[in-house]
Amino acid sequence: MATRPLPPNPSLKSLKNQAKQLLHAHRSGKMDACERIGASHPRLAEFSPQTIANTELSLSDAQLVVAREYGFPSWPKLLEAVSQNIPNPVTFLLEKGCKFNGAQLEGIRLEGARVEGFELEHANVKNADFRRADLRDADFLGANLENIRCEGTIFRGASLTGSNMAGMDFSDLDLTGINWPGVNLNNARVAGFHIDRHTDLTGTNLQGTNLKGADLRGTNLCGTSLRNVDLAGADLRGANFTGTNLGESDLHGSDLRGIELKGVVLKGVGSSELTALASQRE
Repeated sequence: MATRPLPPNPSLKSLKNQAKQLLHAHRSGKMDACERIGASHPRLAEFSPQTIANTELSLSDAQLVVAREYGFPSWPKLLEAVSQNIPNPVTFLLEKGCKFNGAQLEGIRLEGARVEGFELEHANVKNADFRRADLRDADFLGANLENIRCEGTIFRGASLTGSNMAGMDFSDLDLTGINWPGVNLNNARVAGFHIDRHTDLTGTNLQGTNLKGADLRGTNLCGTSLRNVDLAGADLRGANFTGTNLGESDLHGSDLRGIELKGVVLKGVGSSELTALASQRE
Protein backbone atom coordinates (compact mmCIF):
# COMPACT_ATOMS: atom_id res chain seq x y z
CA MET A 1 0.00 0.00 0.00
CA ALA A 2 1.56 3.29 -1.12
CA THR A 3 1.37 6.25 1.25
CA ARG A 4 1.68 9.96 0.74
CA PRO A 5 2.61 12.81 3.08
CA LEU A 6 0.05 15.15 4.50
CA PRO A 7 0.04 18.59 2.84
CA PRO A 8 1.43 21.56 4.78
CA ASN A 9 -1.05 22.73 7.45
CA PRO A 10 -3.73 20.11 6.72
CA SER A 11 -7.29 20.92 7.75
CA LEU A 12 -9.95 18.59 9.10
CA LYS A 13 -12.47 20.07 6.66
CA SER A 14 -10.24 19.23 3.69
CA LEU A 15 -9.75 15.64 4.88
CA LYS A 16 -13.48 15.16 5.39
CA ASN A 17 -14.15 16.53 1.91
CA GLN A 18 -11.61 14.09 0.44
CA ALA A 19 -13.48 11.18 2.01
CA LYS A 20 -16.85 12.46 0.74
CA GLN A 21 -15.43 12.96 -2.76
CA LEU A 22 -14.03 9.43 -2.77
CA LEU A 23 -17.38 7.98 -1.70
CA HIS A 24 -19.19 9.99 -4.39
CA ALA A 25 -16.70 8.80 -7.04
CA HIS A 26 -17.25 5.19 -5.95
CA ARG A 27 -21.01 5.52 -6.14
CA SER A 28 -20.59 7.03 -9.62
CA GLY A 29 -18.73 3.89 -10.67
CA LYS A 30 -15.39 5.53 -11.35
CA MET A 31 -12.72 2.83 -11.66
CA ASP A 32 -9.84 4.98 -10.38
CA ALA A 33 -11.74 5.46 -7.10
CA CYS A 34 -12.42 1.71 -6.90
CA GLU A 35 -8.72 0.99 -7.47
CA ARG A 36 -7.79 3.37 -4.63
CA ILE A 37 -10.26 1.67 -2.33
CA GLY A 38 -8.95 -1.78 -3.19
CA ALA A 39 -5.35 -0.66 -2.59
CA SER A 40 -6.02 0.77 0.90
CA HIS A 41 -9.11 -0.88 2.39
CA PRO A 42 -8.05 -4.09 4.19
CA ARG A 43 -11.48 -5.75 3.83
CA LEU A 44 -11.53 -5.17 0.07
CA ALA A 45 -7.88 -5.87 -0.77
CA GLU A 46 -8.68 -9.07 -2.68
CA PHE A 47 -11.60 -7.61 -4.64
CA SER A 48 -11.36 -6.47 -8.24
CA PRO A 49 -12.25 -2.84 -9.07
CA GLN A 50 -15.40 -4.10 -10.82
CA THR A 51 -16.47 -6.00 -7.71
CA ILE A 52 -15.75 -2.99 -5.49
CA ALA A 53 -17.86 -0.83 -7.81
CA ASN A 54 -20.82 -3.08 -7.05
CA THR A 55 -20.14 -3.20 -3.30
CA GLU A 56 -22.12 -0.96 -0.95
CA LEU A 57 -19.74 1.31 0.99
CA SER A 58 -20.31 3.84 3.76
CA LEU A 59 -18.64 7.15 4.52
CA SER A 60 -16.60 5.43 7.24
CA ASP A 61 -15.16 3.10 4.57
CA ALA A 62 -14.06 6.08 2.49
CA GLN A 63 -12.59 7.77 5.58
CA LEU A 64 -10.56 4.65 6.36
CA VAL A 65 -9.14 4.64 2.82
CA VAL A 66 -8.10 8.29 3.07
CA ALA A 67 -6.46 7.71 6.45
CA ARG A 68 -4.50 4.70 5.22
CA GLU A 69 -3.40 6.57 2.09
CA TYR A 70 -1.76 9.10 4.43
CA GLY A 71 -0.08 6.31 6.41
CA PHE A 72 -2.44 6.19 9.41
CA PRO A 73 -4.16 2.95 10.56
CA SER A 74 -7.56 4.54 11.07
CA TRP A 75 -9.60 7.72 10.53
CA PRO A 76 -9.55 8.66 14.25
CA LYS A 77 -5.74 8.37 14.29
CA LEU A 78 -5.51 10.69 11.29
CA LEU A 79 -7.80 13.27 12.89
CA GLU A 80 -5.84 13.06 16.14
CA ALA A 81 -2.54 13.65 14.35
CA VAL A 82 -3.90 16.66 12.47
CA SER A 83 -5.54 18.22 15.51
CA GLN A 84 -2.39 17.76 17.65
CA ASN A 85 0.07 18.56 14.84
CA ILE A 86 1.77 15.17 15.20
CA PRO A 87 4.35 14.49 12.44
CA ASN A 88 2.93 12.18 9.78
CA PRO A 89 4.38 8.67 9.46
CA VAL A 90 6.28 9.44 6.23
CA THR A 91 8.23 12.17 8.00
CA PHE A 92 8.89 9.85 10.94
CA LEU A 93 10.24 7.13 8.66
CA LEU A 94 12.54 9.61 6.92
CA GLU A 95 13.95 10.62 10.27
CA LYS A 96 14.65 6.94 10.99
CA GLY A 97 16.77 6.65 7.83
CA CYS A 98 14.30 4.78 5.62
CA LYS A 99 14.82 4.96 1.86
CA PHE A 100 12.29 6.81 -0.28
CA ASN A 101 13.94 6.49 -3.70
CA GLY A 102 11.45 7.43 -6.42
CA ALA A 103 8.76 8.40 -3.89
CA GLN A 104 6.10 11.08 -4.41
CA LEU A 105 6.64 13.39 -1.41
CA GLU A 106 5.56 16.75 -2.76
CA GLY A 107 5.00 19.26 0.04
CA ILE A 108 6.46 17.05 2.78
CA ARG A 109 7.31 18.89 6.03
CA LEU A 110 10.74 18.19 7.53
CA GLU A 111 11.29 21.47 9.34
CA GLY A 112 14.07 21.04 11.91
CA ALA A 113 14.41 17.29 11.27
CA ARG A 114 17.74 15.41 11.55
CA VAL A 115 17.76 13.12 8.53
CA GLU A 116 21.40 13.15 7.48
CA GLY A 117 22.34 10.44 4.99
CA PHE A 118 18.77 9.64 3.91
CA GLU A 119 18.09 8.55 0.33
CA LEU A 120 15.66 10.31 -2.02
CA GLU A 121 17.04 9.34 -5.43
CA HIS A 122 14.65 10.45 -8.21
CA ALA A 123 12.01 11.36 -5.60
CA ASN A 124 9.59 14.27 -6.03
CA VAL A 125 9.85 16.63 -3.06
CA LYS A 126 8.69 19.78 -4.84
CA ASN A 127 7.53 22.52 -2.44
CA ALA A 128 8.86 20.59 0.57
CA ASP A 129 9.70 22.39 3.81
CA PHE A 130 13.32 21.62 4.81
CA ARG A 131 13.89 24.72 6.93
CA ARG A 132 16.62 24.20 9.55
CA ALA A 133 16.78 20.47 8.69
CA ASP A 134 20.05 18.54 8.87
CA LEU A 135 20.41 16.96 5.41
CA ARG A 136 24.17 16.38 5.42
CA ASP A 137 25.32 13.46 3.23
CA ALA A 138 21.78 12.99 1.87
CA ASP A 139 21.35 11.48 -1.61
CA PHE A 140 19.15 13.59 -3.93
CA LEU A 141 20.35 12.02 -7.21
CA GLY A 142 17.92 13.12 -9.94
CA ALA A 143 15.36 14.33 -7.39
CA ASN A 144 12.87 17.14 -8.01
CA LEU A 145 13.59 19.79 -5.37
CA GLU A 146 11.91 22.68 -7.14
CA ASN A 147 10.89 25.56 -4.87
CA ILE A 148 11.70 23.79 -1.59
CA ARG A 149 12.13 25.95 1.51
CA CYS A 150 15.63 25.59 2.93
CA GLU A 151 16.39 28.57 5.17
CA GLY A 152 19.06 27.43 7.64
CA THR A 153 19.24 23.93 6.13
CA ILE A 154 22.49 21.95 6.33
CA PHE A 155 23.37 20.39 2.96
CA ARG A 156 27.05 19.72 3.65
CA GLY A 157 28.29 16.69 1.72
CA ALA A 158 24.94 15.98 0.04
CA SER A 159 24.77 14.49 -3.45
CA LEU A 160 22.62 16.61 -5.77
CA THR A 161 23.76 15.23 -9.13
CA GLY A 162 21.14 15.77 -11.84
CA SER A 163 18.55 17.19 -9.46
CA ASN A 164 16.07 19.95 -10.25
CA MET A 165 16.52 22.86 -7.84
CA ALA A 166 15.01 25.60 -9.99
CA GLY A 167 13.76 28.67 -8.16
CA MET A 168 15.32 27.80 -4.81
CA ASP A 169 16.79 30.33 -2.39
CA PHE A 170 20.26 29.21 -1.23
CA SER A 171 21.30 32.63 0.05
CA ASP A 172 23.97 32.48 2.78
CA LEU A 173 23.81 28.68 3.08
CA ASP A 174 26.90 26.52 3.66
CA LEU A 175 27.11 24.28 0.58
CA THR A 176 30.69 23.07 0.93
CA GLY A 177 31.53 19.56 -0.21
CA ILE A 178 28.37 19.11 -2.29
CA ASN A 179 28.39 17.07 -5.49
CA TRP A 180 26.60 19.28 -8.06
CA PRO A 181 27.12 17.97 -11.65
CA GLY A 182 24.13 18.41 -13.93
CA VAL A 183 21.97 20.25 -11.38
CA ASN A 184 19.29 22.65 -12.63
CA LEU A 185 19.56 25.87 -10.63
CA ASN A 186 17.69 27.96 -13.15
CA ASN A 187 16.60 31.27 -11.55
CA ALA A 188 17.76 30.14 -8.10
CA ARG A 189 19.03 32.66 -5.55
CA VAL A 190 22.44 31.69 -4.22
CA ALA A 191 23.87 35.06 -3.26
CA GLY A 192 26.51 34.78 -0.56
CA PHE A 193 26.45 30.98 -0.43
CA HIS A 194 29.55 29.16 0.77
CA ILE A 195 31.30 26.45 -1.25
CA ASP A 196 34.90 25.25 -1.40
CA ARG A 197 37.42 24.54 -4.14
CA HIS A 198 36.39 20.90 -4.24
CA THR A 199 32.83 21.78 -5.28
CA ASP A 200 32.05 20.43 -8.74
CA LEU A 201 29.43 22.36 -10.73
CA THR A 202 30.19 20.64 -14.06
CA GLY A 203 27.28 20.91 -16.51
CA THR A 204 25.04 22.72 -14.01
CA ASN A 205 22.32 25.05 -15.32
CA LEU A 206 22.72 28.32 -13.44
CA GLN A 207 20.90 30.47 -15.99
CA GLY A 208 19.39 33.59 -14.45
CA THR A 209 20.86 32.80 -11.04
CA ASN A 210 21.84 35.49 -8.54
CA LEU A 211 25.52 34.84 -7.67
CA LYS A 212 26.28 38.38 -6.63
CA GLY A 213 29.25 38.42 -4.25
CA ALA A 214 29.52 34.62 -4.23
CA ASP A 215 32.82 32.94 -3.33
CA LEU A 216 33.55 30.61 -6.25
CA ARG A 217 37.33 30.40 -5.91
CA GLY A 218 38.75 27.33 -7.63
CA THR A 219 35.32 26.01 -8.54
CA ASN A 220 34.93 23.66 -11.51
CA LEU A 221 32.34 25.32 -13.76
CA CYS A 222 33.27 23.38 -16.91
CA GLY A 223 30.37 23.33 -19.40
CA THR A 224 28.09 25.27 -17.05
CA SER A 225 25.33 27.59 -18.29
CA LEU A 226 25.87 30.97 -16.62
CA ARG A 227 23.87 32.94 -19.14
CA ASN A 228 22.30 36.11 -17.74
CA VAL A 229 23.81 35.42 -14.29
CA ASP A 230 24.60 38.17 -11.79
CA LEU A 231 28.28 37.64 -10.90
CA ALA A 232 28.91 41.22 -9.79
CA GLY A 233 31.56 41.32 -7.06
CA ALA A 234 32.00 37.53 -7.12
CA ASP A 235 35.37 35.98 -6.28
CA LEU A 236 36.15 33.75 -9.26
CA ARG A 237 39.90 33.38 -8.80
CA GLY A 238 41.25 30.14 -10.25
CA ALA A 239 37.83 28.91 -11.39
CA ASN A 240 37.56 26.67 -14.45
CA PHE A 241 35.18 28.20 -17.02
CA THR A 242 36.12 25.89 -19.93
CA GLY A 243 33.19 25.70 -22.35
CA THR A 244 31.00 27.85 -20.09
CA ASN A 245 28.29 30.16 -21.46
CA LEU A 246 28.71 33.59 -19.82
CA GLY A 247 26.53 35.40 -22.33
CA GLU A 248 24.86 38.56 -20.98
CA SER A 249 26.21 37.93 -17.49
CA ASP A 250 27.13 40.75 -15.12
CA LEU A 251 30.83 40.53 -14.18
CA HIS A 252 31.22 44.04 -12.74
CA GLY A 253 33.72 44.09 -9.88
CA SER A 254 34.32 40.34 -9.96
CA ASP A 255 37.82 38.93 -9.35
CA LEU A 256 38.78 36.88 -12.40
CA ARG A 257 42.48 36.30 -11.75
CA GLY A 258 43.81 32.95 -12.91
CA ILE A 259 40.56 31.66 -14.44
CA GLU A 260 40.47 29.21 -17.37
CA LEU A 261 38.47 30.60 -20.34
CA LYS A 262 38.98 28.04 -23.12
CA GLY A 263 35.86 27.84 -25.30
CA VAL A 264 33.91 30.36 -23.18
CA VAL A 265 30.90 32.13 -24.73
CA LEU A 266 30.98 35.86 -23.90
CA LYS A 267 28.20 37.17 -26.17
CA GLY A 268 26.52 40.21 -24.65
CA VAL A 269 29.14 40.78 -21.94
CA GLY A 270 29.96 44.50 -21.72
CA SER A 271 33.15 45.92 -23.23
CA SER A 272 34.24 47.35 -19.86
CA GLU A 273 33.91 43.91 -18.31
CA LEU A 274 35.93 42.32 -21.14
CA THR A 275 38.64 44.94 -20.65
CA ALA A 276 38.76 44.18 -16.95
CA LEU A 277 38.82 40.48 -17.75
CA ALA A 278 41.77 40.90 -20.11
CA SER A 279 43.71 42.98 -17.63
CA GLN A 280 43.21 40.46 -14.84
CA ARG A 281 44.27 37.58 -17.10
CA GLU A 282 47.62 39.26 -17.90
